[in-house]
Amino acid sequence: MFKGNIVSSMNENSFNQIKLNNNNEFGVNKLINKPWADKCACLPNEFIRGWLFSVCKPNERMKLNDHVVYDSDGVYPSSIVFTGEQLCQNDLDVMMMAYHYCRDKRLSDNVEVKISKFCKDLKWLIKSGKKEKIYQALTRLSKAKIKGYISRKLTDKNYKIEFEFNLIQNLYFDEVNKSVSFNLNEKMKFFFLSNVTRIQREDREKLERCKLSKWLHLFFSSHKINNKYKYKVATLKSLCGSKNKDFYSFRQKLGQVCFSLEKYGLHLVSIDKDNKVIRKSKDSL
Repeated sequence: MFKGNIVSSMNENSFNQIKLNNNNEFGVNKLINKPWADKCACLPNEFIRGWLFSVCKPNERMKLNDHVVYDSDGVYPSSIVFTGEQLCQNDLDVMMMAYHYCRDKRLSDNVEVKISKFCKDLKWLIKSGKKEKIYQALTRLSKAKIKGYISRKLTDKNYKIEFEFNLIQNLYFDEVNKSVSFNLNEKMKFFFLSNVTRIQREDREKLERCKLSKWLHLFFSSHKINNKYKYKVATLKSLCGSKNKDFYSFRQKLGQVCFSLEKYGLHLVSIDKDNKVIRKSKDSL
């Protein structure tokens, strides 16, 4: 249920009305009116603060059906229900790059990209194994259905925006040209109106293969710099979708991740004696 000053809900008819009457104001046909920089990546916070993209290993993927992967009644009340093969951080890397290619295009227009360019931009070695991983990730994303609602502020009102679509649409592999084409659902535009986190892609690349490091980096990047909230280790374990059944083993791994984030100058994060995690300002680094 919505809490706070949600004053109106947005159904399919009101979506169409905004698209037709206020296209210049909201830029509905694109992710954002002004494309983000080439070395940046942008993601809605709802995609970051839960386990839509978990820290699971490839051999741990589950088939999920109408599974709640994000739910919040905070400033931006939102809920995401997921159906499909479980997604992990490698899938997120591929999706962020796919959305990067779409950032200045009409959402309904197909974007065609050479697989070799995909590999190069992801800094993955261009070989058959990596190409196959991109094919597999894009296939999972094209079959990954999300539904639920988010809330965004449009003009002077807060709106509940209901949605149901796949993360990537109209996926097509061209074996002759060694390329892939796809597009995005128009309602994805509303995810990028606000409540979005922007990171430098090179920061994420520093973390290489550590899925928990990548997840925690995005999680804390999605909060304000002066956010002093403490998060229980158990809460973060649940939010990231870890399958580690041993709490102390996970805590030890989390401690190593906190050290690596500080080492690379990304976040100063520590675990206190009460098993709570806090991030300090980057000015403290």
